[in-house]
Amino acid sequence: MRITENSNPIIEPYIPVADFYVGKSIFITGGTGFLGKVLTEKLLYSCPDIGNIYLLVRDKKNVSAQERAKGYFDTQWIKQMLREKPSPINVATLRRACKEYLLQRPCDHQPKALLFDRLNKERPENLRKIKFISGDLTQANLGLSSKTLKTLLEEISVVFHLAATIKFNEPLSIAMKINVEGTNEVLKLCQNMKRIQVFVYMSTIFSNTNHERTMIEEKLYPVPMPLDEVYSMIQDGDENDVFSPELLVTPAIEEPVKGWITNWMGSTPVLYLLGKGWCRCVTGRGENILEIIPIDYVVNLTVAATARYTRSDEIPIYHSCTSSSNPLTLKETGEFFTKECRRQGFHDLPLSGVLFTTSPLVLAIMRFIFEVVPAYIADFLLLIMRKPVRYVDLQKKVAIAASATEYFRTKIWLMKAKRTEALFNSLNSKDQSIFPFNPSSINWEQYMAIYLHGIRKFLLKEKNYE
Repeated sequence: MRITENSNPIIEPYIPVADFYVGKSIFITGGTGFLGKVLTEKLLYSCPDIGNIYLLVRDKKNVSAQERAKGYFDTQWIKQMLREKPSPINVATLRRACKEYLLQRPCDHQPKALLFDRLNKERPENLRKIKFISGDLTQANLGLSSKTLKTLLEEISVVFHLAATIKFNEPLSIAMKINVEGTNEVLKLCQNMKRIQVFVYMSTIFSNTNHERTMIEEKLYPVPMPLDEVYSMIQDGDENDVFSPELLVTPAIEEPVKGWITNWMGSTPVLYLLGKGWCRCVTGRGENILEIIPIDYVVNLTVAATARYTRSDEIPIYHSCTSSSNPLTLKETGEFFTKECRRQGFHDLPLSGVLFTTSPLVLAIMRFIFEVVPAYIADFLLLIMRKPVRYVDLQKKVAIAASATEYFRTKIWLMKAKRTEALFNSLNSKDQSIFPFNPSSINWEQYMAIYLHGIRKFLLKEKNYE
């Protein structure tokens, strides 16, 4: 319902989310990353009449953007086809060659549930809408060629700016160059786009956390330090020249593939080591909330929020989070995940579990008893059997993985998401089904089973595991 100036209500017809994207061309930075790939697939699959999707790809380590783009299609049969037919990327040719290749292979060797499989099976023609363009966030005009620049300025209606460095230990100077100056270059480009309707910036909710603030609302917070002071600190070589935090996006709960995950970041290495039994002692309180969110929920919210945006002076901010509507504690996380690991026999040591403490001394004692001593015993047994030792070394990795997320385990924040809840409630039932992002529907025990499935299938790539 819309209220006019004379206060007479006008009932407007509901516009489905997918209809907003009809004929619109999209520009995505960070499109080759974990989040960017899922966003691209979702747009092409659930918004079938979308225009072209241009993905910014940076030349890297003597490998051209076009060569890197070949690895974008991580489905094995596409990789194989590209090796057999070394030519510029032409998705129409790609599609035909893929089908020919599949016909020559036994059924049990065909690809199983990979990122672009459902798109290839149901609407493969949309693959040709992916356009890879060479560029660099750290350069003027993103380092685009004049021809590419002209195309983007004339065609693009929506920009998704996902590219950023999210390493915990990234030097501040590098983080500023990419995250701040790179964003500025993208914004300058948008200002000259003839068809631009929406600019979407993706960031981690933890950017707004600090020691004093316990509640994070969907609003634009003031920067903690003026930019000139940050640059001054960089020039002075301040020892605090590091960037954090991590965007705690976890495996897909359903789309495009259940459990889809491609990196060992955030909570994943700690959970893996907990499940194996090598990490048993963690800094933090068991009742503290762990703020994680399935990647498909993040993508669905992004797609829907973009479609519902109306131009105004306000900058609407949406939180994709769980703590306010469906909180998950650290204790529950450990219990659910290790329970599933035991059920599947996925452990090295029996009786896997997790102990929490906020005392450094108690933590050191517990780690020595429950982690270090078992590691030395295990390596001693390997020596007797004349096998390579590895478990003491593994304990070093345990410590690194645990310390990387310690800041988030030892603090408590309540992430508010009233705008996100209102957005979801404004969708009709069909769009809620196509673009689910309401976290209250997540069953955490079931999701931890999906999480383990994703680790085993997509990260460890275990043979004969389905």
